[in-house]
Amino acid sequence: MPPAGLPMIGRVAAGTPILAVENLEGYLDLDRLLGDRSNLFVLRVRGDSMVDRQIYEGDYVIVRAQPQVEHGDIGVVVIDEEVTVKTILHRRSGMWLKPENQQQGYPPIRLRPQQRVRIAGKVIAVFRPLST
Repeated sequence: MPPAGLPMIGRVAAGTPILAVENLEGYLDLDRLLGDRSNLFVLRVRGDSMVDRQIYEGDYVIVRAQPQVEHGDIGVVVIDEEVTVKTILHRRSGMWLKPENQQQGYPPIRLRPQQRVRIAGKVIAVFRPLST
């Protein structure tokens, strides 16, 4: 039976180059990294409102389906029939969705009681393909 996961065969410098040594260090087990995958789903990101949290147009967010998220978590929220990914803020005045793009200056979104709001889940990872 082949090992689970992707082979980790060494290290690479993102600064000054280091000696290239191919040495199997183990396997990156996605099940261990992501945990129980039964409640995970993936969405492709459209837009630039989360770039300050390193989520870019075309990225894939891996989301753990759950009905609540903590203050400051990145969550996927369904508002009426629309969906968005934002930082979730719980305040006395209610729940707010905070865009994370200072350059564009998008305003926070205050969720109103008359809106149908559902937390779809918490973003636990981002996958960014470097080529198509």
